[in-house]
Amino acid sequence: MHFDNQVYRPPQEAWTPLLQVTHGCSYDRCTYCSMYDQNPFRVSDWEEVVADIGELAAKNRPYQRLYLVNGDPFFLSTERLLRIIEEVQRQIPTVETFSMYASIRNISAKSDEELKELRSRGINQLYIGIESFFDEALDFVNKGYTGKEALTQLKRLEEAGIQHSSGIMLGLLGAGRGEETGRINGEFFKELKPKEVWLMSTTVMPGTQLAAQRDSGEYVETSEYERVEEIHAFLEAAQMEHRTYFNSIHPTNAFQLEGYLPEDRERLLAECEFALNSFEPDSFQRTFDRKNVTRL
Repeated sequence: MHFDNQVYRPPQEAWTPLLQVTHGCSYDRCTYCSMYDQNPFRVSDWEEVVADIGELAAKNRPYQRLYLVNGDPFFLSTERLLRIIEEVQRQIPTVETFSMYASIRNISAKSDEELKELRSRGINQLYIGIESFFDEALDFVNKGYTGKEALTQLKRLEEAGIQHSSGIMLGLLGAGRGEETGRINGEFFKELKPKEVWLMSTTVMPGTQLAAQRDSGEYVETSEYERVEEIHAFLEAAQMEHRTYFNSIHPTNAFQLEGYLPEDRERLLAECEFALNSFEPDSFQRTFDRKNVTRL
């Protein structure tokens, strides 16, 4: 199989076979990110893709799902994605579902008709690092879109029948902005029907622009205690009706929760409140050494 030395997939896809169709990230300008610093963006050679599909087919297993990597394969044109699907299903007829990372930008590049066609051919789950719906936060980390644009594109996916799993970053604006940011993000999710919402924490990676901003004093990292306050504010505001899997189970989080919204909302809020009332900010800070997280 042809894989980069930096390959990422969500934990939910741990048992899904991987097929590399792009390299790196098509945007790669977020100020906090170093995930693809060793792999400039390019589209995989068709011959490599076909060979890798053949290698998977040779295992003679009844795969039903395939996960496409790397950073945001949904960047590929509809024509290219359909060509990949056709080749996979020619060699591995049991495959019915395709999932991958995507971005707001490459969703917006596809028409409603294209989204519906891709759904009809098996693309049925996109993992999207929204990071925030708060425009100030999006501007600060150079995401390249607004909260309203993100909301519009996620609704287009829902109308096309494509499930989305959306990621939010805690502490994106730094110290003192957690509760405000959590409340704004929760309000946006009331308008959506995601399959999953996962929370991770902004962590300053060596060599990034965010690291330079921290070192200059422009960015002050959020405390572990305030990250819990942000989760609590998010859950208070996210009064969703659509059943959604929610979790903060990520290696960048000191405080980890898991459940379903809306039915587990009160329990999740109570767990946040227990942590906030039981620990002083200084003692909570000692539970997690963020300096040791140098690579996602």
